[in-house]
Amino acid sequence: DHISDQSDLDVLVAQSDISGLLTYIKSFPGLTKIKHFHKSYMTIVELFFEDNSFLSLDLIHAFQRKWLNMLDAEKILRSPSLNKHELRVPEAQHDLEYAFLFYLLNGASIPEKYVNYFSSMGAGPVEKMQNHLTESFGLAKEPLDKLLEFQPEKREAIFQAIRQRKINTGIQALRNRW
Repeated sequence: DHISDQSDLDVLVAQSDISGLLTYIKSFPGLTKIKHFHKSYMTIVELFFEDNSFLSLDLIHAFQRKWLNMLDAEKILRSPSLNKHELRVPEAQHDLEYAFLFYLLNGASIPEKYVNYFSSMGAGPVEKMQNHLTESFGLAKEPLDKLLEFQPEKREAIFQAIRQRKINTGIQALRNRW
């Protein structure tokens, strides 16, 4: 529930909503300056406030790494759940899959605080998340904490599975590169 001063906030949004969201953000009380930078898969928004605090938002509209689409952003936006603050958040398996891909494809294990967070969801949800990851990426079934550890061969298996997804083949693969 607490965001450290060094953190950014990743928010999944439809690309068509970014302009309206930027207009809304500009009306925040206490905001003194806003900078935003567009990339092919997200808009980075830097917010500076009167009290000298700072917040960086990553408005993600596509889950891409280089030219590969890692996750289906539209599917995730269509299937949110509500958290205890009644905010729309991704289903747990999508949340874990995002963290899994982000860290492992960058050559790192998922930090312990995230492993603990996902592990605390109970046996049923944990098993569902494990099955989703192992089936989606052709990985051996193992305890969640081990599954979330970086190994070079696991990273390669993940890349192979992502490359074979329909959205990363044929004409769509060419579109991803532009």
